[in-house]
Parts: sequence; structure tokens; C-alpha cells
Amino acid sequence: MPAQAPYAGRLSDEQIAILRLVAQGHTDERISRELGMSKSSVQRRLRTAALAMGAASRLTLVLCAIEHGVIQQPSGLCGRREANSSSKHGGTATEPANRTE
Repeated sequence: MPAQAPYAGRLSDEQIAILRLVAQGHTDERISRELGMSKSSVQRRLRTAALAMGAASRLTLVLCAIEHGVIQQPSGLCGRREANSSSKHGGTATEPANRTE
């Protein structure tokens, strides 16, 4: 695992917990319910974490946190759909859509 310095010491336990949930794809609203804080508190903690890590977006914040060992990469993000559900581009979750170029 990469060294946690310098970022792990700059983030609070709450910010790290929020980052873990963001990395799992949760919305601010769901995170606020799970952690018992307001949605604006979640957003404020994400902004301060982004400033501390020099991240310009939510995506880069999560990627930086993973890269520097602040959080672990979540598993099981791909393939959450049921096998028979259709994607918006046609096809199913297990079968790519036919595309003509």
C-alpha cells in the first residue's frame, strides 16, 4: 500500500469516511443520512478535503485519496446491474451493444 503521508494526516476521520462512501458511488444525500450530518456538512467536508489534497473535482479527490493510501479502492463497483437489464446504449450488462461506425 502507498505511504499515507502527506495527505492522511491532513484529513479528519469524518472526511475519510465521506471519501470512502463517495468512492463507493453514494450521493451526498445518502452519505449525510449514513453519517448523521447535513448534506451541506458533507459537501463542506468534501471541499476542504479537496483543498487539502489539491484536487479540482470529486473524481480527482477520490483518485488522489486512493493513490496516496488514504482510502482503499472499493471493490465490486462494476457489474452492479442485473444480468438481464438493458443499458441505455442497447445490449445488456453482460453483452455489449452492437455499434456501427
